[in-house]
Amino acid sequence: MHSIGATDLHKVAIPNSVTSIGEGAFSYCTSLTQVTIPESITTLAESVFEGCNSLAEITIPNSVTSIGSYVFYNCAALADITLSNSLTSIGEFAFGGCTNLQKITIPASVISIPYYAFTGCSNLTEVTIMDSVQSIEEGAFINCNSLAEITIPNSVTSIGHQAFYWCTSLKTVTIGESVTSIGYQAFAYCSSLAEVTIGSSVTTILWGAFQNCSSLTQVSIPSSVTSMGDAIFSGCTSLTAINMEEGNEQYCSKDGVIYSKDMTELIQCQLARREVLISRRV
Repeated sequence: MHSIGATDLHKVAIPNSVTSIGEGAFSYCTSLTQVTIPESITTLAESVFEGCNSLAEITIPNSVTSIGSYVFYNCAALADITLSNSLTSIGEFAFGGCTNLQKITIPASVISIPYYAFTGCSNLTEVTIMDSVQSIEEGAFINCNSLAEITIPNSVTSIGHQAFYWCTSLKTVTIGESVTSIGYQAFAYCSSLAEVTIGSSVTTILWGAFQNCSSLTQVSIPSSVTSMGDAIFSGCTSLTAINMEEGNEQYCSKDGVIYSKDMTELIQCQLARREVLISRRV
């Protein structure tokens, strides 16, 4: 089955005899408002409902285990979606551009939130990530600028590059105890971010991870961190203190400034203080 693009199609009820829906089957059916998916369907192929910008709600039956890439891409009216409890995989850009989507719960059976899965979901205010998720990939929530808080569960081990880039309403972030790496610009330009808790297993924070988080006033780096990229806090104009927890083998802090362990290299400096006393060893 191939793309219909029928502008006069309003409702679709797929019979139980159908076991699969082909790529782009209903893509750009711009008047489609209602779809009934039977329990006989196990996979939603790539771009099935892409560009169906009148589709406001849909329930994915528990038989569906896989949602392909771009399945609901640019479904601008989609405000309510219930994902299958049997879902194991979500494709890239699956919900990208769903500008009216307000909340989403990632089921316990999903282990990864893929590239740009929810990019540009500008009205998304609530995201629930279950303890099964192990990775949040690059750009997963980029430009979700209504999202105010996020808790990364302890099951997650990595946060990808630009995962929460430009989430301008994000105020509170809690990073779980199993996360080992924070990608470049993962939380960059989160201009409302005032509080971040970094889990005790993080070893790597890449460049610009919190760049231009202009509301961030202080941050503590756990002793587990062994690698810090450049400009992690560049543009954090309210930042008065960066503290390294005791026991770190690579870095130390003094007067809110991060140095190499031997204090011969200045690593990170706060921007909000008018005066900073630099160690004479540097």
